Amino acid sequence: MTPYTEAAPLAKGTYAYTLEAVDAAGNVSAPSEALVVTIAEEIALYRGQPVFFMDADGSSVIVHLSDCGQAIGFMTLTNGETTGAAISLIYLKDTTGNSSLEIHSIDGSVPGTSFEGLVIDNAEGTTEALNMLLAPDASLAPGGFIVADGSIRSITLAAIGAGSLIYAEGINSLDVQGAVGGSTALTTIYAGAAGVGSVKVGGMTNTLFSGGVFGSVTVLGNVSDSLLLSGYDIGGDVILGTDDDGAFSAATGNIGTVTINGSLIGTTIIAGIDPGPDGIFGTADDGVVSSSTIQGAIKALIVKGSISGPTAVLANSTIGQVKVGNAKLTLPYVFGNILIAQNWR
Repeated sequence: MTPYTEAAPLAKGTYAYTLEAVDAAGNVSAPSEALVVTIAEEIALYRGQPVFFMDADGSSVIVHLSDCGQAIGFMTLTNGETTGAAISLIYLKDTTGNSSLEIHSIDGSVPGTSFEGLVIDNAEGTTEALNMLLAPDASLAPGGFIVADGSIRSITLAAIGAGSLIYAEGINSLDVQGAVGGSTALTTIYAGAAGVGSVKVGGMTNTLFSGGVFGSVTVLGNVSDSLLLSGYDIGGDVILGTDDDGAFSAATGNIGTVTINGSLIGTTIIAGIDPGPDGIFGTADDGVVSSSTIQGAIKALIVKGSISGPTAVLANSTIGQVKVGNAKLTLPYVFGNILIAQNWR
Protein backbone atom coordinates (compact mmCIF):
# COMPACT_ATOMS: atom_id res chain seq x y z
CA MET A 1 0.00 0.00 0.00
CA THR A 2 1.27 3.48 -0.85
CA PRO A 3 1.56 5.73 2.24
CA TYR A 4 -0.02 9.19 2.27
CA THR A 5 1.65 12.23 3.82
CA GLU A 6 0.14 15.70 4.11
CA ALA A 7 2.11 18.34 2.23
CA ALA A 8 2.24 20.57 5.32
CA PRO A 9 1.44 20.25 9.05
CA LEU A 10 -2.29 20.44 9.73
CA ALA A 11 -3.86 23.04 11.95
CA LYS A 12 -5.66 21.97 15.14
CA GLY A 13 -8.93 20.29 14.33
CA THR A 14 -10.66 17.07 13.31
CA TYR A 15 -10.07 15.57 9.87
CA ALA A 16 -11.69 12.66 8.04
CA TYR A 17 -9.84 10.55 5.47
CA THR A 18 -11.50 8.15 3.01
CA LEU A 19 -10.10 5.88 0.30
CA GLU A 20 -11.44 5.19 -3.18
CA ALA A 21 -10.13 2.42 -5.44
CA VAL A 22 -9.69 3.06 -9.18
CA ASP A 23 -9.18 0.23 -11.63
CA ALA A 24 -7.37 0.31 -14.99
CA ALA A 25 -10.60 1.22 -16.78
CA GLY A 26 -11.09 4.25 -14.56
CA ASN A 27 -13.95 2.81 -12.51
CA VAL A 28 -14.08 4.35 -9.02
CA SER A 29 -15.29 2.45 -5.96
CA ALA A 30 -17.48 3.85 -3.23
CA PRO A 31 -15.56 5.70 -0.51
CA SER A 32 -14.27 3.64 2.40
CA GLU A 33 -15.35 4.22 5.96
CA ALA A 34 -13.81 7.46 7.19
CA LEU A 35 -10.71 7.48 9.37
CA VAL A 36 -11.15 10.39 11.77
CA VAL A 37 -8.03 12.06 13.16
CA THR A 38 -8.04 14.80 15.80
CA ILE A 39 -5.11 17.12 16.38
CA ALA A 40 -5.20 18.42 19.94
CA GLU A 41 -3.76 21.43 21.71
CA GLU A 42 -2.29 21.40 25.21
CA ILE A 43 -2.74 24.56 27.28
CA ALA A 44 -1.02 25.20 30.61
CA LEU A 45 -3.17 26.01 33.62
CA TYR A 46 -1.68 28.36 36.18
CA ARG A 47 -3.40 29.37 39.39
CA GLY A 48 -5.17 32.68 39.12
CA GLN A 49 -4.94 32.83 35.31
CA PRO A 50 -8.23 31.94 33.59
CA VAL A 51 -8.18 30.25 30.17
CA PHE A 52 -10.80 31.19 27.58
CA PHE A 53 -11.84 29.33 24.43
CA MET A 54 -14.83 28.97 22.10
CA ASP A 55 -16.59 25.62 21.76
CA ALA A 56 -18.42 24.16 18.76
CA ASP A 57 -21.73 25.96 19.29
CA GLY A 58 -20.14 29.34 19.95
CA SER A 59 -20.21 29.21 23.74
CA SER A 60 -17.47 31.09 25.57
CA VAL A 61 -15.87 28.66 28.00
CA ILE A 62 -13.79 29.78 30.97
CA VAL A 63 -11.52 27.41 32.93
CA HIS A 64 -10.03 28.81 36.12
CA LEU A 65 -7.65 27.14 38.60
CA SER A 66 -7.39 28.96 41.91
CA ASP A 67 -4.96 28.02 44.65
CA CYS A 68 -2.84 29.67 47.31
CA GLY A 69 -0.17 26.97 47.03
CA GLN A 70 1.76 25.38 44.20
CA ALA A 71 -0.99 23.75 42.09
CA ILE A 72 -0.48 23.72 38.33
CA GLY A 73 -1.95 21.75 35.48
CA PHE A 74 -2.73 21.53 31.81
CA MET A 75 -5.79 21.18 29.63
CA THR A 76 -5.98 19.29 26.34
CA LEU A 77 -8.37 20.73 23.77
CA THR A 78 -9.44 18.76 20.72
CA ASN A 79 -10.69 20.25 17.45
CA GLY A 80 -9.80 23.78 16.52
CA GLU A 81 -10.99 27.26 15.89
CA THR A 82 -13.11 26.33 12.85
CA THR A 83 -15.24 23.67 14.55
CA GLY A 84 -14.86 24.94 18.09
CA ALA A 85 -12.71 23.42 20.82
CA ALA A 86 -13.70 20.73 23.32
CA ILE A 87 -12.04 19.72 26.60
CA SER A 88 -10.52 16.27 26.30
CA LEU A 89 -8.54 16.19 29.54
CA ILE A 90 -7.71 18.41 32.49
CA TYR A 91 -4.77 17.35 34.64
CA LEU A 92 -3.98 19.06 37.95
CA LYS A 93 -0.86 18.51 40.04
CA ASP A 94 0.12 19.41 43.62
CA THR A 95 -3.39 20.43 44.62
CA THR A 96 -4.61 20.68 48.22
CA GLY A 97 -7.84 21.39 50.06
CA ASN A 98 -7.32 25.05 49.16
CA SER A 99 -7.38 24.40 45.41
CA SER A 100 -10.48 24.95 43.26
CA LEU A 101 -11.31 24.40 39.61
CA GLU A 102 -14.10 26.29 37.89
CA ILE A 103 -15.58 25.70 34.42
CA HIS A 104 -18.18 28.15 33.15
CA SER A 105 -19.90 28.56 29.80
CA ILE A 106 -21.90 31.51 28.49
CA ASP A 107 -23.83 32.26 25.29
CA GLY A 108 -23.72 29.81 22.39
CA SER A 109 -26.58 28.10 20.57
CA VAL A 110 -26.52 25.12 22.95
CA PRO A 111 -26.29 25.89 26.69
CA GLY A 112 -23.27 24.60 28.54
CA THR A 113 -20.21 22.59 27.59
CA SER A 114 -18.67 19.23 28.47
CA PHE A 115 -15.37 17.61 29.34
CA GLU A 116 -14.12 14.05 28.98
CA GLY A 117 -11.65 13.68 31.82
CA LEU A 118 -10.24 15.27 34.98
CA VAL A 119 -7.27 13.83 36.85
CA ILE A 120 -6.29 15.37 40.18
CA ASP A 121 -2.88 14.48 41.59
CA ASN A 122 -2.84 16.16 44.97
CA ALA A 123 0.31 17.31 46.73
CA GLU A 124 2.37 14.67 48.51
CA GLY A 125 1.34 14.26 52.14
CA THR A 126 -2.15 15.71 51.67
CA THR A 127 -5.42 13.80 51.78
CA GLU A 128 -7.53 16.55 50.19
CA ALA A 129 -7.32 16.76 46.42
CA LEU A 130 -9.61 19.71 45.79
CA ASN A 131 -11.77 22.13 47.69
CA MET A 132 -14.25 22.70 44.89
CA LEU A 133 -15.01 21.58 41.37
CA LEU A 134 -17.52 24.22 40.35
CA ALA A 135 -18.84 23.44 36.87
CA PRO A 136 -22.59 24.18 36.84
CA ASP A 137 -22.48 24.72 33.06
CA ALA A 138 -20.33 21.67 32.28
CA SER A 139 -21.30 18.01 31.93
CA LEU A 140 -19.05 15.02 32.37
CA ALA A 141 -19.28 13.44 28.92
CA PRO A 142 -20.52 9.86 28.44
CA GLY A 143 -17.66 7.51 29.22
CA GLY A 144 -15.77 10.34 30.93
CA PHE A 145 -13.98 10.28 34.26
CA ILE A 146 -13.02 12.30 37.31
CA VAL A 147 -10.23 10.64 39.29
CA ALA A 148 -8.77 12.15 42.45
CA ASP A 149 -5.95 10.87 44.64
CA GLY A 150 -7.71 12.28 47.71
CA SER A 151 -11.02 13.79 48.77
CA ILE A 152 -13.04 16.53 47.07
CA ARG A 153 -15.14 18.76 49.27
CA SER A 154 -17.63 19.89 46.64
CA ILE A 155 -18.54 18.78 43.10
CA THR A 156 -21.09 20.74 41.07
CA LEU A 157 -21.89 19.59 37.53
CA ALA A 158 -24.61 20.08 34.95
CA ALA A 159 -24.91 16.31 34.26
CA ILE A 160 -22.99 13.04 34.39
CA GLY A 161 -23.08 10.97 31.21
CA ALA A 162 -23.68 7.23 30.91
CA GLY A 163 -20.66 5.02 31.47
CA SER A 164 -18.76 7.69 33.42
CA LEU A 165 -16.59 7.17 36.50
CA ILE A 166 -16.08 9.45 39.48
CA TYR A 167 -13.45 8.22 41.94
CA ALA A 168 -12.45 10.11 45.09
CA GLU A 169 -11.58 9.26 48.67
CA GLY A 170 -14.56 11.19 50.01
CA ILE A 171 -16.93 13.79 48.59
CA ASN A 172 -18.49 16.25 51.01
CA SER A 173 -21.22 17.32 48.58
CA LEU A 174 -22.26 16.26 45.08
CA ASP A 175 -24.70 18.52 43.26
CA VAL A 176 -25.77 17.58 39.73
CA GLN A 177 -28.49 19.72 38.23
CA GLY A 178 -29.42 17.25 35.51
CA ALA A 179 -29.33 13.49 35.14
CA VAL A 180 -26.73 11.06 36.42
CA GLY A 181 -26.10 8.05 34.19
CA GLY A 182 -28.06 6.55 31.35
CA SER A 183 -29.31 3.24 30.03
CA THR A 184 -26.45 2.58 27.60
CA ALA A 185 -23.67 1.90 30.15
CA LEU A 186 -23.15 1.67 33.91
CA THR A 187 -22.08 4.89 35.65
CA THR A 188 -19.96 4.42 38.77
CA ILE A 189 -19.40 6.87 41.63
CA TYR A 190 -16.92 5.76 44.28
CA ALA A 191 -16.53 7.89 47.41
CA GLY A 192 -14.23 5.78 49.58
CA ALA A 193 -14.59 5.14 53.29
CA ALA A 194 -15.32 8.82 53.98
CA GLY A 195 -18.39 8.55 51.75
CA VAL A 196 -20.58 11.48 50.79
CA GLY A 197 -21.96 14.22 53.01
CA SER A 198 -24.86 15.14 50.75
CA VAL A 199 -26.09 14.16 47.29
CA LYS A 200 -28.52 16.20 45.21
CA VAL A 201 -29.15 15.16 41.62
CA GLY A 202 -31.81 15.68 38.98
CA GLY A 203 -32.28 11.96 38.35
CA MET A 204 -30.33 8.69 38.46
CA THR A 205 -30.28 5.81 35.96
CA ASN A 206 -28.10 2.70 35.82
CA THR A 207 -25.69 4.06 38.43
CA LEU A 208 -23.56 2.25 41.02
CA PHE A 209 -22.77 4.47 44.02
CA SER A 210 -20.45 3.13 46.74
CA GLY A 211 -19.25 4.89 49.90
CA GLY A 212 -18.64 4.38 53.60
CA VAL A 213 -21.55 6.64 54.58
CA PHE A 214 -24.18 8.84 52.93
CA GLY A 215 -25.32 11.92 54.83
CA SER A 216 -28.41 12.65 52.72
CA VAL A 217 -29.62 11.84 49.23
CA THR A 218 -32.09 13.99 47.29
CA VAL A 219 -33.22 13.09 43.78
CA LEU A 220 -35.50 15.54 41.98
CA GLY A 221 -36.70 12.96 39.44
CA ASN A 222 -36.69 9.16 39.24
CA VAL A 223 -34.12 6.63 40.42
CA SER A 224 -34.02 3.56 38.19
CA ASP A 225 -31.84 0.46 37.80
CA SER A 226 -29.28 1.74 40.29
CA LEU A 227 -27.43 0.62 43.43
CA LEU A 228 -26.68 2.80 46.47
CA LEU A 229 -24.26 0.86 48.67
CA SER A 230 -23.33 2.36 52.04
CA GLY A 231 -20.61 0.58 53.98
CA TYR A 232 -19.93 -1.93 51.20
CA ASP A 233 -16.68 -1.36 49.32
CA ILE A 234 -16.61 -2.33 45.65
CA GLY A 235 -12.82 -2.14 45.76
CA GLY A 236 -10.10 -0.48 43.76
CA ASP A 237 -11.34 -1.95 40.50
CA VAL A 238 -14.71 -0.22 41.18
CA ILE A 239 -16.55 -3.30 39.91
CA LEU A 240 -19.22 -4.98 42.00
CA GLY A 241 -18.82 -8.71 42.52
CA THR A 242 -15.04 -9.10 42.25
CA ASP A 243 -12.48 -10.44 44.74
CA ASP A 244 -11.53 -7.04 46.20
CA ASP A 245 -15.07 -6.25 47.37
CA GLY A 246 -15.66 -6.03 51.13
CA ALA A 247 -16.15 -3.64 54.01
CA PHE A 248 -14.97 -0.06 54.29
CA SER A 249 -12.76 0.20 57.36
CA ALA A 250 -13.74 2.82 59.94
CA ALA A 251 -17.08 3.49 58.21
CA THR A 252 -20.55 3.43 59.75
CA GLY A 253 -22.47 2.36 56.67
CA ASN A 254 -25.27 4.74 57.64
CA ILE A 255 -27.54 6.64 55.26
CA GLY A 256 -29.38 9.83 56.17
CA THR A 257 -32.73 10.77 54.68
CA VAL A 258 -33.26 9.58 51.11
CA THR A 259 -35.81 11.77 49.31
CA ILE A 260 -36.95 10.85 45.82
CA ASN A 261 -39.36 13.31 44.25
CA GLY A 262 -40.12 10.89 41.43
CA SER A 263 -40.34 7.09 41.52
CA LEU A 264 -38.00 4.35 42.73
CA ILE A 265 -37.65 1.72 40.02
CA GLY A 266 -35.61 -1.49 40.00
CA THR A 267 -33.08 -0.15 42.52
CA THR A 268 -31.16 -1.49 45.52
CA ILE A 269 -30.34 0.65 48.57
CA ILE A 270 -28.33 -1.03 51.32
CA ALA A 271 -26.81 0.11 54.63
CA GLY A 272 -24.11 -2.11 56.07
CA ILE A 273 -25.12 -5.29 54.22
CA ASP A 274 -22.92 -7.81 52.40
CA PRO A 275 -24.55 -9.67 49.48
CA GLY A 276 -23.02 -12.99 50.44
CA PRO A 277 -21.62 -15.70 48.14
CA ASP A 278 -24.35 -15.30 45.51
CA GLY A 279 -23.46 -11.61 45.09
CA ILE A 280 -27.12 -10.57 45.19
CA PHE A 281 -28.56 -8.26 47.83
CA GLY A 282 -31.85 -9.33 49.39
CA THR A 283 -31.31 -13.10 49.35
CA ALA A 284 -30.92 -15.64 52.15
CA ASP A 285 -27.10 -15.62 52.18
CA ASP A 286 -26.79 -11.89 52.86
CA GLY A 287 -24.69 -10.89 55.86
CA VAL A 288 -23.36 -7.86 57.70
CA VAL A 289 -20.22 -6.27 56.28
CA SER A 290 -17.23 -7.34 58.36
CA SER A 291 -16.23 -4.11 60.08
CA SER A 292 -16.35 -3.28 63.79
CA THR A 293 -17.54 0.27 63.05
CA ILE A 294 -20.55 -0.69 60.92
CA GLN A 295 -23.97 0.42 62.12
CA GLY A 296 -25.99 0.37 58.93
CA ALA A 297 -29.00 2.56 59.71
CA ILE A 298 -31.21 4.53 57.30
CA LYS A 299 -32.79 7.65 58.76
CA ALA A 300 -35.74 7.76 56.34
CA LEU A 301 -36.87 6.84 52.85
CA ILE A 302 -39.37 9.20 51.26
CA VAL A 303 -40.60 8.41 47.74
CA LYS A 304 -43.14 10.91 46.42
CA GLY A 305 -43.93 8.81 43.37
CA SER A 306 -44.25 5.03 43.32
CA ILE A 307 -42.00 2.00 43.90
CA SER A 308 -41.67 -0.82 41.39
CA GLY A 309 -39.42 -3.84 41.45
CA PRO A 310 -37.19 -5.55 41.58
CA THR A 311 -36.29 -3.15 44.40
CA ALA A 312 -34.63 -3.83 47.76
CA VAL A 313 -34.03 -1.37 50.60
CA LEU A 314 -32.13 -3.12 53.40
CA ALA A 315 -30.55 -1.87 56.62
CA ASN A 316 -28.39 -3.80 59.05
CA SER A 317 -29.87 -1.60 61.80
CA THR A 318 -33.02 0.52 61.77
CA ILE A 319 -34.93 2.44 59.11
CA GLY A 320 -36.55 5.50 60.71
CA GLN A 321 -39.55 5.71 58.43
CA VAL A 322 -40.62 4.75 54.92
CA LYS A 323 -43.18 6.84 53.09
CA VAL A 324 -44.37 6.20 49.54
CA GLY A 325 -46.78 8.77 48.18
CA ASN A 326 -49.05 9.55 51.11
CA ALA A 327 -48.69 6.12 52.71
CA LYS A 328 -46.37 5.18 55.56
CA LEU A 329 -45.19 1.60 55.22
CA THR A 330 -44.87 -0.89 58.07
CA LEU A 331 -41.65 -2.89 57.99
CA PRO A 332 -40.76 -5.40 56.81
CA TYR A 333 -42.60 -4.58 53.62
CA VAL A 334 -42.81 -7.31 51.02
CA PHE A 335 -44.91 -6.94 47.90
CA GLY A 336 -44.10 -8.96 44.82
CA ASN A 337 -40.44 -8.24 44.04
CA ILE A 338 -40.22 -5.28 46.40
CA LEU A 339 -38.47 -5.83 49.75
CA ILE A 340 -37.90 -3.13 52.40
CA ALA A 341 -36.52 -4.38 55.71
CA GLN A 342 -34.59 -3.21 58.74
CA ASN A 343 -32.42 -5.36 61.03
CA TRP A 344 -31.64 -7.41 57.93
CA ARG A 345 -29.31 -10.27 58.86
